[in-house]
Amino acid sequence: MQVMTLSSHSLAANQYVRAFLAPITKYVSPSHDTVVKLLLEIYTHLISCVRTKLQAAEKRIRGLPFIHVVTNLWTDKHTTKSYASVVIRYVDPAGCKMTVLHLGDSLYVGKHDHANIVLFLRGRLAFFSLAMSEVCSTTTDSGSNVRKACVDDMEAPWLPCFAHSMHNAVQ
Repeated sequence: MQVMTLSSHSLAANQYVRAFLAPITKYVSPSHDTVVKLLLEIYTHLISCVRTKLQAAEKRIRGLPFIHVVTNLWTDKHTTKSYASVVIRYVDPAGCKMTVLHLGDSLYVGKHDHANIVLFLRGRLAFFSLAMSEVCSTTTDSGSNVRKACVDDMEAPWLPCFAHSMHNAVQ
């Protein structure tokens, strides 16, 4: 997440994050060289690993929709910054096991309207060489803007998030 933010030191330098981490650990934010060289190198390697896994799955599945996309958007309570995450799940036919791949948390720029959400989601999937035709279902929070983006602009069925549904029922 730290590498994917537009300013790689913004998360580590955030006073709220520092206060949260202080009792848990003696976290020291990394130096500029560490972020630029080491973390970016690790990030690039992990992206390559995710792409390799997806390409192998695409070959085995041969053009059928096979991924379930989970999207989440949130705004930091102590700032006006918004973040988004995308996680995909699929059953790997090689071992019949569920595979979960995290496509990253990143700073979300723009309004939380359905047009921007669709652009973000399409862009995140395209970054990993995935087409919308490979999506068989989606899950998001129950926010009308996110639900509208997934229901109106994608052919795949939308499934509500159980945790959000449970939270709303309790509230």
